[in-house]
Amino acid sequence: MPSMIFANKDEIYRFIKFFNGEGLVTASGPKWKRDRRLMSPIFSHKTVEKYYPICVEQSNILTDILKKELDQKTFNVKKYINRCCTDITTEIILGTKTHAQSGALDTFLETVSSKNKQLSNERDSVLPFVDYLLQIRDEIPSFATDKELIHHITTIYTAAEDTITSILSFTLVLLGMYPKIQNKVAEELKETFGLEPREVKLEDLPQLRYLLMCIKDVLRLFPIAPFIMRIASEDCQIEKWTIPKGCSIMVSIYNLHRNPDHWDKPNEFYPEHFLPEAISKRHPYAFIPFSSGPRSCVGKPLAYMVIQTILATILQHYEVEADGTLQEKSLKADISTRFKDDLYPIRLKQRIY
Repeated sequence: MPSMIFANKDEIYRFIKFFNGEGLVTASGPKWKRDRRLMSPIFSHKTVEKYYPICVEQSNILTDILKKELDQKTFNVKKYINRCCTDITTEIILGTKTHAQSGALDTFLETVSSKNKQLSNERDSVLPFVDYLLQIRDEIPSFATDKELIHHITTIYTAAEDTITSILSFTLVLLGMYPKIQNKVAEELKETFGLEPREVKLEDLPQLRYLLMCIKDVLRLFPIAPFIMRIASEDCQIEKWTIPKGCSIMVSIYNLHRNPDHWDKPNEFYPEHFLPEAISKRHPYAFIPFSSGPRSCVGKPLAYMVIQTILATILQHYEVEADGTLQEKSLKADISTRFKDDLYPIRLKQRIY
């Protein structure tokens, strides 16, 4: 996977181009390589952390909205998570508030088109992604046409919003199904934040080690992309097998993440898979939720930051319950992994330490 020999996407991804055009997910070749190099600094930890106040604000709004579900019947949490992630990703990417959580959602592509016309003259110190892209184009005019710029923006949006929504929804359901694991998370939150809920700060996130382990095991069980496909750009020898130039290969991330050779409890929610001693014994490519190598997902720092912040905010206030077992939930795989019925049912109680 670290080799550039397998950096070109298979033609199976062409259907995504109808929705997102030639962005970082679908493109291949010299232009993709150049675009990724130019855009990577936008997704660095240093840049992504500038958007942290947006995550906190929207997490607090979500937690307040969820009060109406306290001590009520089972509900589908994904609809709330989706609106929160829409508000976060749109403001980060475009610098525009969509107010999806309050019920007023602007048309996304209309917003993209209007933002593409000009840089804002009244801008805070934190630029949205689109302004960084426009700055790249100012310096390198061949970077992107207006149409290609929109392709990049819609690719970033769909990759971020869909991924974060899915992983948050899966995590809340599993914590409800596994109360002992949720209790460990609650103990960590109490040690970090105290007995009364408070706003999550950026410096709190490294202290939430067990919560991060939970998130990673959810990513293991429900990888963002259940499989990836690449085309060999030249002949390649892998052990005793020769992969000829032009041959398509598929890596089933779903099966890799549940391979009993690498995981103690492959089909269970078991965050201890990510204890340091367990990681040290495992092949580095046994866990690749964001792919790996030259085509790894540039948005990983943003995803982890947003997911940890939202979960830490919600779980300080609420205890989550969910019926059934993981094995009873059927999955489907399209672009990403989802519950077959697309329902993420939970109940909420007030958390009392």
